[in-house]
Amino acid sequence: MESLEKAQRAWEIYKSLTKDDKFDLRPYIRNIHGTQELISGVEDDMDAKTECKKCGGTCCFPGIEGLIDGADYLYIFWTVSKWEREEIWKALKKDNTGSKKCRFRGKKGCIIPKLSRPHACKTYYCDKVRELQEMMKLFRLSLFGQMNTLENELKGRGYEF
Repeated sequence: MESLEKAQRAWEIYKSLTKDDKFDLRPYIRNIHGTQELISGVEDDMDAKTECKKCGGTCCFPGIEGLIDGADYLYIFWTVSKWEREEIWKALKKDNTGSKKCRFRGKKGCIIPKLSRPHACKTYYCDKVRELQEMMKLFRLSLFGQMNTLENELKGRGYEF
C-alpha cells in the first residue's frame, strides 16, 4: 500500500473512532508520547539537529515514508494540529518522483513535529549520530512495540489498516 493510501486509511479510522474508543485508546497514545519524549531527549543530548544540518539530512532519504505504517499515521493525526495535518496532506499528495529527500522534509527540516514522528524517522545512519544509537535502541524497540500494540487494539475494535 502506498503512503497516501495508508494515511487515508488511518485518517478514515481516526475520524470514525467513537468517544469511547478515543477515551480507551488514550493510555496507548500517552505511552507512545512518553517514549517519544525519551527519544527526543537522547536526540537533544546527541545534538542530532546540528549533526543532521551538517550532512544535509541524508537519513531522510526518498522513499523512507514507505516504512511508515497505518498506526504511525494514526498517531501522527492524533497528535498534530490542524495546520500541521494540512501540511502533511500536501506533502503526501505531491509527486516526489526524482526527489533526493523524504517528502516530509521541508526547507526547515521535517514537517512532522518531533514528538509525532514515526519509528522509521528515529533511525540515524550517519557515523556521528550512529555512535549514540545504542542509547536509543531500547527506546526505538519500545516505540515499535507500542505502535504494534495500538494497531492490535484497533484491530480488536474492528478497525483494520
